Amino acid sequence: RAQVQRQFFDAQEQMALLGVEEALLDGLQVDLASATLLFEEAGQSQVDVLDAEVALQQQQIAIERQRGVYDQSLLTLRQTLGGGEVPGVVETELPIFDPTLLSPDELVETALAVSPDVRSSRSSVAGARLAVSEQDESWWPTLNFSYNFSRRAQATETSALFDLTPVEQDFGSSFFIGMSLPALNNFFGMREAQAGARVQLANQEIALDQQQLQIEAEVRSNLVALQNEWRALQIAERSAELAERSTGLAREEYRLGIRTFEQLQQTVESEATARRQALTSRDALVDALIALEEYVGAPVRPQGVPGAN
Repeated sequence: RAQVQRQFFDAQEQMALLGVEEALLDGLQVDLASATLLFEEAGQSQVDVLDAEVALQQQQIAIERQRGVYDQSLLTLRQTLGGGEVPGVVETELPIFDPTLLSPDELVETALAVSPDVRSSRSSVAGARLAVSEQDESWWPTLNFSYNFSRRAQATETSALFDLTPVEQDFGSSFFIGMSLPALNNFFGMREAQAGARVQLANQEIALDQQQLQIEAEVRSNLVALQNEWRALQIAERSAELAERSTGLAREEYRLGIRTFEQLQQTVESEATARRQALTSRDALVDALIALEEYVGAPVRPQGVPGAN
């Protein structure tokens, strides 16, 4: 399930990046139109027009490359799903939320409760504890009591089976009391078996503790990674927003002749980088969430978030 989620959201990210590249192409077409107008009416250098055309061609190459990456992500998803046709992905809401709402202790408790490895280790500890108890009980002496009551009858063939008039002399009984002391029979062997059982119990308890500590460390570490990605996403989205505003102002300044075309393209490239980084940060956050849910063994998303229980 986690693998399918990762590949689906990766395909969705590649589709979003393709949209970004296409939007950047639209912006470069606007820049080409502005450069042409300034060349024809304001007498500015034709170099700006040529540079705008080159930038436009380079962006078209970037779009084709990104389309190939998107198609490859669909192919990977199709292989994971068993070869079924995957013509594209439908844009869905990403499971993005503030991870500081999650309680580390509750996540660890859930992970320890559902982990099959921990369950297996706990069963092994219970079995080893039972073996120690059995070895301790084997030292106790055993008393055996038995009482036998019998009747004897003699007759030809099987006629005595239906003899309902027995006499007192036909009855007999016996009583037996016995005691066994296992320690006297195999003292050193029993001591060795008892020590071995206790060592086995100690080993199983240590293995269980190590497994629980490892799971706790992994859950807490992945939660920290998720929180770091959340903070990185907030910064990246804010940067993308500022870069978009900066590009709008730069284009207006270029049309007014305040900014050179080279300066405009630097601003455009900065916006492109910021927008790509914002999308990459969103995908990294989703990957960190899926990794955390893998270690916890259950969804951790709050109510209202896509994929929550």
